[in-house]
Amino acid sequence: MTSNFHSAASAATCSLLGWTDAARYKPLKSWADELAALRESPCPSPVEWQLIGRAVMIVNDNESHARNVVYQVANHSGYVVRTIDADDVFKLFADGFLGVSEPTIMLMKQGVWSAEDKTHKNVEEIRAFQENFASLLAAIPSEKALIFVTYGDEYVSLAENLRSAGAFDRRFYIDDVSLTDRAEMLFAHLTADLCGDTLLSSPEKVGQLLECEVDSERRIGLVSLALKRLAHREKRKVEYMDLLHFALHGTAECVIEGAAEAQKYNIAVHEAGHALISMLDSAGQDVPDYAGIVQGQGTLGQVSASYGYLAELHAHGSYKQKRHIVRMLLGGRAAEQIVLGIEEMSVNSAKADLRHATSIAKDLVGRCGIAPTLEDEETAGSNLLVRSTDISTAEKTRIENNARLFLSRQYDVVLEMLRGNRSKLDLIAEKLLEKNVLTQDDLQMVMTESA
Repeated sequence: MTSNFHSAASAATCSLLGWTDAARYKPLKSWADELAALRESPCPSPVEWQLIGRAVMIVNDNESHARNVVYQVANHSGYVVRTIDADDVFKLFADGFLGVSEPTIMLMKQGVWSAEDKTHKNVEEIRAFQENFASLLAAIPSEKALIFVTYGDEYVSLAENLRSAGAFDRRFYIDDVSLTDRAEMLFAHLTADLCGDTLLSSPEKVGQLLECEVDSERRIGLVSLALKRLAHREKRKVEYMDLLHFALHGTAECVIEGAAEAQKYNIAVHEAGHALISMLDSAGQDVPDYAGIVQGQGTLGQVSASYGYLAELHAHGSYKQKRHIVRMLLGGRAAEQIVLGIEEMSVNSAKADLRHATSIAKDLVGRCGIAPTLEDEETAGSNLLVRSTDISTAEKTRIENNARLFLSRQYDVVLEMLRGNRSKLDLIAEKLLEKNVLTQDDLQMVMTESA
């Protein structure tokens, strides 16, 4: 069998930010400090290693994040990370531990070796491995800084005899991936000399952007590579707006042109409606990071959220926030109606917006017990009975009717806001025609100019 034993130190996801979420990672950082202290100790005792743990489990339901955390510990404590298949463990150490010349964390992915599987055809072999593995740990010389780490979504996925003193007798629980963790996933692919200040200054904002627009580690890898290519091509550091561009427009290499001249004004009005409602309905807090009338993947224009605002928002699931999203989605159609007139507004430009708004509305009235007239105190409790299964045809009709009423009422509110701020709407549309893309600073300046 070919050994998969290799050094992964060069591929380690080195953090550019360090332990940014200090409270959340306090136990892990303390462990990393302990490892560093033993690494420097001239003659650590077996008892010290027993207290630190020769075998540790990271408990988290995101495998890639759990691995990244191991690298973070290694970087902090001065250890190298080496991955190894369970099949190679005893082969590697057949002649003792002479091959371990530097402080090392052995990273082992869970598998058959770690399972409590009494029905497996090789059950006796598995049990023998587990017993021998505990013996191997006990035989590590105290002068060897050698740690084994595995990871998984629950501790009981380890066989019981591996969850005992002298085996994997220490574990660390990590909460779900945070916004800062998501930023770390991107920064792990980059180096400090490539990252500009606007990219590094607000990791939670970067994480929020990734959570909204780059929904997998695969895509994070593609976006980071696109950023590297941009930095290499233009001989500069990459900034937050570069990340936002790739997140919104994708990483395909093509010429992104402005819309046809005949369409430009209509598209500018539509996107101006989204941007203005985002700002007005949030009392100036949700100023989009980006508003543009350049072609993207399947779009002629785009308005993003303010990812900094979303990152600071503690009530993502509140009615107010859901309603805010719906109103922003309706802003494009409403702006066209006001500026272009009913007969000239596009019948297609708002289709994606309306689908999204409809989905939120149905969820609110069908699964969350929200009345379409919630703002009217006398009817606030009129829709509290909800069913998530076995929904009848009549119930589906009721949900659709309530969703229509909710959307209609919110559309009226949006129309009123835009009519009361027509000068701001026109100015944003004009600026979009001039520049094609407006940043958050541009939009804030427009609001100031038209105040």
